[in-house]
Amino acid sequence: MLRFLCFPLALLFILLTACKTSSSSRVLMADSSADDSTSEALTKVDKAMTMLGITKTMMTSPKVTSELLEEMNLSDFNPTLPQMREFLGSAKTAPQPLAPLLRAIREGIVQHPSIIEFIDLAIKKNWFYPFKEMEITLNQIYLIESLTVAMANNPQFVVELQDHILNKRTEYGIKPHSTFSTFFEVFKSTHRFFDSVKTISVDPAITFNRYLNANHGKLLTADQVKKLEDQELISFAEKKSLINFTKTSALDDFSGTVLNVYEAASTEYKKGLKDNAFSGHVLTQVIKNGNPKYHIAKSAVFPKTIQNDFYDSLISRENYYLKDDLTQGWINLYESWNMCFILSELNNLHILFPKLLIPSVLSAKQGDYMYTRVIALWLSINHYTLRQLKKLPEVKGPVNRDEMVRAWGAINKKYADQLVAQTKNLDPKLVQDSYKSFFSMPDANLLKLILTFGR
Repeated sequence: MLRFLCFPLALLFILLTACKTSSSSRVLMADSSADDSTSEALTKVDKAMTMLGITKTMMTSPKVTSELLEEMNLSDFNPTLPQMREFLGSAKTAPQPLAPLLRAIREGIVQHPSIIEFIDLAIKKNWFYPFKEMEITLNQIYLIESLTVAMANNPQFVVELQDHILNKRTEYGIKPHSTFSTFFEVFKSTHRFFDSVKTISVDPAITFNRYLNANHGKLLTADQVKKLEDQELISFAEKKSLINFTKTSALDDFSGTVLNVYEAASTEYKKGLKDNAFSGHVLTQVIKNGNPKYHIAKSAVFPKTIQNDFYDSLISRENYYLKDDLTQGWINLYESWNMCFILSELNNLHILFPKLLIPSVLSAKQGDYMYTRVIALWLSINHYTLRQLKKLPEVKGPVNRDEMVRAWGAINKKYADQLVAQTKNLDPKLVQDSYKSFFSMPDANLLKLILTFGR
C-alpha cells in the first residue's frame, strides 16, 4: 500500500514549479516585473521544493499512466475524436513533457493567497521531506486536465465518455441510468455513504450538459424529459435535474452548491474543525447575498494560463454550457476550503486533489469555474468509486493530517472574514449569527435542505 505522508503539501509545490523547457504551448506568463508578493511566494516554493527533493524537469510515465487508465476503466476507451485517440495512445506508450502543464498551473496557483500562506506555514513547521508517490500524482494531473478540457469543449466526446463509463459500471452490477442501482451497489461494495451519494450526485450535471448540447443550447421541455425517461435514457436523479432546468428560474438557483458545501461543512463542524466549517458557511452566505446567476453560453472553454494546438483542436463549432458570475474572491476561498476538507476527510488523495489543481479548474476564466470543476469532479469521483469497486487498497493520507487541517482551516477563516468584509451588504454579525443558528442543529438543518432541494 502506498504511503502518502505529505502528499497534499508536496503536490502544491510540484504544481508551482517554474519549468523552463521550450514548448509550442502559448502559456500566458506573468510580467517579468512580478510584484514583491509574487516573488516572495516563489521563493517559498523553491525552498519547499528543495526540502522535498523535487526537480524541475519532469515527464510522464507510460507505465503509471496505463495503470491509472486501467483503474478508470478507460484502457479500452476508443473515442472518435482523433486528437483524443492520439493523446491516449501516446500517453500509454511514450513519456510526455510536463513543463507546459506545470507552468500553467504555477501561474494559477499564485493567485490563491490562502494556499500560499499555508505553504509558508508548512515550511516553518518542517512538514516537507521527499516522498515516492509524486509520479502517480503527476500522471493523474496530466490525464484529468486533458480529459477535462476535451469534455469542456467537445459535446460528442462527453457522450462517448459518459456512455463508456456507464457501460463499465454494469460489470459491477450497476444498471445504467438507475439512481437506486447506483446507490445500492456502490454502498454494498464500499459501505460508505459518501461514495454512494457522490456517485449519483455528479451524474446529473454531465447529463444536463449532454442534452443541453443535443438541444442546440436550449433548455429541454417537460415533454422531452418525459420521452428520455420513457426510453430509460436517464435516471431518477437525472430526471429531477432536467425537469428543474425546464424552467428559466433554475438559472438563478445555486441551491445545489449550497447543499454540497453544507454537506461537507457539517461533517467538519461535528469533528471540531470549526474554522473551516465557518469558511464553508461564508461561501453559502455570499451566494445568498450576491444572488449569482447562470446563463447559457456558446464558446470554447480554456484556462487563463494555457492554450495550444492540442487545446484548439478539441473545439466544437457548437459548444453550449452554463456560465456563472461567481466572483474570483469566492472561487479563491472555495478552492482552499475544499482542499482542506478533502485533506481532512478522504484517502486516495492522488485522485481527489488533482481535480482542483488542473489548469482548467485552478485557472478557469471568469464564469467557467463551476462548469470545469464539475467535469473534473465527475471524472475523479468515477475513478475513486471504480477503485473501491475493484477492492483496490486505499492510499492513506498524511499521518499528521489533523494538525495540518486545523492550521489550514485557521488560514481559511481569515480569508473568509476578509470576503465577508469585501461583500456588499453582508453584515459580519449576521453571518456569525446565521453560522451559530445553522450549526446549532447541523443534522436537522442539513436534512431540511435535502428535503427542500429542487422545490
